[in-house]
Parts: sequence; C-alpha cells; structure tokens
Amino acid sequence: MHSYKKHKFLLLDYSVLTGSILLSLVLLFTANHSEKTSGLQKAGMEVLGLVASPVQDFRSLVRVRAKNRRLAKENAELQLDLSRYKEAFRENERLRKLVGFGERRGLSVVPARVIGRNNMAGVKTILLDVGSDNKIEPELPVVSGEGLVGKIIHVTPNYSTAQLVIDRNFRAAARIQRNRETGIFEMTGKDFGILSGVRHRVQILPGDIVITTGMESLYPAGFVIGIVDQVNDSQPGLFQNIRVVPRVHFTRLEEAFVVLNNYRMNGDDTRAEKR
Repeated sequence: MHSYKKHKFLLLDYSVLTGSILLSLVLLFTANHSEKTSGLQKAGMEVLGLVASPVQDFRSLVRVRAKNRRLAKENAELQLDLSRYKEAFRENERLRKLVGFGERRGLSVVPARVIGRNNMAGVKTILLDVGSDNKIEPELPVVSGEGLVGKIIHVTPNYSTAQLVIDRNFRAAARIQRNRETGIFEMTGKDFGILSGVRHRVQILPGDIVITTGMESLYPAGFVIGIVDQVNDSQPGLFQNIRVVPRVHFTRLEEAFVVLNNYRMNGDDTRAEKR
C-alpha cells in the first residue's frame, strides 16, 4: 500500500514537471517574437501555479499525517512506559514499608504475595506464593501493615491458602484497645462482623479500635482487626451488639506476612497500630 502511494505521488510529480517544462519551452520560444506573448506568459505562469500548488499542499498534508501517526505511536509507547514506571515505583514504596516489618514487632515472618482470591459467598480466602518450602504450616497467622489478615489453612510446597478475617467461619479473641475489654470477633455480614461477649455496663464507642489479644496462642497481640462502626446496648440480654468493620482493605491487598515464630503472647501489648 505504501509503495503504491509512493508510485502515485512520483507519477503526479513527473506529470507536473513535464507540463511545467513544456510550458516553459513554449514561453521561451515565443517570448521574443511579440510583446503580445507577455499575456500568454502570465497566463501560463498562473496555470502552472494553480497546478503545482495543490500538489505541494497535498504532499505536505500527507507528510503531516504520517508525522502525526508516528508521534501518536511514540506517545502511546511513552504513556505505556510511564504507566509501568509508576507501577514499579508504587510497588517499591510498598516493599520499602514492608522491609523490617517483622523486626519492628519482634516477629519472624515470611513475606508473601497475593496471587489469587476466592470470593464465593461467605468463603473468603487468598492464595499466597509461599508454601512448605518456606516453612509455612497450617494455622500460622497472616498479617499486614494494616492489621490482621487471617490464618493459613492449606499448604503445598510452593503455595498456601489463607482464610481471611472476613470469612464467615473466622473467629478471633479480641479486645477494645481504649479500655482493654475483651470479646470474640466473628464475621456476620458482607462488610462487617460483631464483637460479642461485652457486657452492657461497659462503654463502647463508634471509632474504638478492636485488636487481637494474643491470648489464644494463634494470633499475635496488638494487631488491628477492625473499627467499631455501631453499638447497640439496648438489646435484651447481658451483652451489647457491637458491629465492627475490618481494618484491612482486602480487595487491595497485594502483600502480606506469614508469622513463623512463637511470638510474645501479652494481652497488655499496647504497641497496636493507631488508626
């Protein structure tokens, strides 16, 4: 197609050039015979200009279009490169925040990437790119910089599956960070769970932070589970109905840590993250 267009332009150029030469020769031989030919010369130049100008304009337009296509292609490639660089920068920032995470909390941890998700109704798990070859075992806790993620439930040599805090079968001993009252957290709705076992006489406020107690020998103390969203202390019975929204943004979770060692189980650990 390109060669066809090129051949077409060349043929057009040759036609214009040939016409110009013939017209120039006619004018050259007749110019000295009579002054009357001056009008013919002028008319010939006008015709030549009318013929040559559109051809040059058309060629310029074709060159501009070709240049625009080339620039558009280069711009698309640059935008793609910029997108990749931005993603690499964000990933680097996330990983830098994760470096030294375990050391700051006195934990022995294995960093892992989230490479799959199971979002069936009520069943919430993630697939991690670490397994038994990395010393991962079932029942090990999984955490992130935002808080508690869940626990390992299945392991292969290279991969493992973690049950998330938002799974309908998840349970964890928890406490209110502000006043140290304890209860049991469990997921009950699509986006929230409840903290059960807290008596009516205890003041619980929306915005209170719910953390792990570290007393059930599974989850490290002081990791944020969620934030109190709603409190109903008027219901019958001994205990309040406390609604808790999980802290971790699971749909955006890309990296996590599997905790390996026997962490310090201290229910009074006050190093929990602040919102």
